Parts: sequence; C-alpha cells; structure tokens
Amino acid sequence: MHKTVFLLTLLLTYSFNGFSQTVELLIRQSLDHFEQNDLRKFEETYPLIYFAYLKENLPEYQEAIHAVKEGNTGPAIEKLNELIEEDLFLDEIINDIHFLPLHGTVEWETLLQTISNRKKSYNNALRLQLKEIQNRDQGIRILYLQIKDDLLKRSIHEYMKTVVDKECATQIAALLDTTGWLGPEEIGNEANETLFLGIQHIDDLSVQQNIYPCYSKPYKPVKPMDGI
Repeated sequence: MHKTVFLLTLLLTYSFNGFSQTVELLIRQSLDHFEQNDLRKFEETYPLIYFAYLKENLPEYQEAIHAVKEGNTGPAIEKLNELIEEDLFLDEIINDIHFLPLHGTVEWETLLQTISNRKKSYNNALRLQLKEIQNRDQGIRILYLQIKDDLLKRSIHEYMKTVVDKECATQIAALLDTTGWLGPEEIGNEANETLFLGIQHIDDLSVQQNIYPCYSKPYKPVKPMDGI
C-alpha cells in the first residue's frame, strides 16, 4: 500500500490532534475566510492544508529535514529519493527551504535530475491537474474533521459535498471521458490514486460503472466513512 493511501485511510477514520503550527494556522485562516464568506481566499487556503499535513506525517520527509539539520547529506538524499520513488513531493522538494543546505551539491543535482526525468516520463500537465484536485479533496476533509462547532461543521460539510466534491468529480469524469483510465505509468502513483479517490464522489452510478471497467485490476468502491 502506498504511503498516501495509508494516510488517507487514517484521515477518513480518525480526527487528529496535535497538528504543527503550520497546519493549525492554515486551518484557522481557512475557517476565518469561510466565516467571512470570502470564498476566493478560502479556495486559495484550505487546499494547502493537505500538503502541510502530509509533509509532517510522512516519516521520510521529516527524517530528511532532520538529516539536513545534522549536516548528513547522504541520509537526507536517501530519504528524499524514497519519496520520489513513490511520486511524492515532486514539485515541493525543490522549493522547500529546509533543503537549501543541499543546494549545489552533486547529490542534490543528481536528485533534481531524477525528479526532472520522472516528470518527463509522465503526462505532467494531467499529473498537476490531478494534484490540484487531490489538494482540494483532502484539504477540505482535514479541515472538516477539526471543526468543533456543529453549525460551522454542517456548513463546511455542505460546501464540501455541493461544491468541492461536485467540481472535482466533474473534472475527473471529463478527464476520463477524454483520456480513458490513466495508469501510474502515465501520470505517476500519486495522481493515479487521486483518480481512485475522486471517482468515489461521482454520484451517477452509471458513470461509475462505465469508469470501473477501464482499469485492469478489480476495484471495489469504498463507502465513505462518517459522511465524508
């Protein structure tokens, strides 16, 4: 099981506590924008929650950051390569300031080439499109699970179902209608998993039935937990 699938299973099962300051700040900002009815800023903010959450919950990422702080280039690069092998953080690693001490080293240049080659092997435009969908789909769910106020929670849930899920499902359905099912060899593991997650939100059963035969291995839809 890929690391992202494992974490998303946890996300759908439990409400987490003890977030980092970054995640907590993004959650507060998102809720402030929503309560102020500033949906433009809300849409700009809550998708960022997912990356921040994933970054702090994947051990390899944190171990890489720790190795850099300790001045251990080799172990840091090794952990980053493990993430790259799973198509994780292909766009974020390059710009993360935690890895600035690695810049200019031979190991870093080799890692950048690995990322570049990996992106070139995929349909990168579709990969990025699906990544945006994933950030919205999962970001709002993390946000939803942290809300204590019942009225606000109901409002976020309604927005999640009527706006986010609907828009994401429409994008995925349109994409699949144009391209057919896209395997990990075409768009990478992370984007491929987004397809699996996204089609769960397509309410039209006939559309789901048309999509499921598109992939080679059997797949049974998973009933969302707790209404999310």
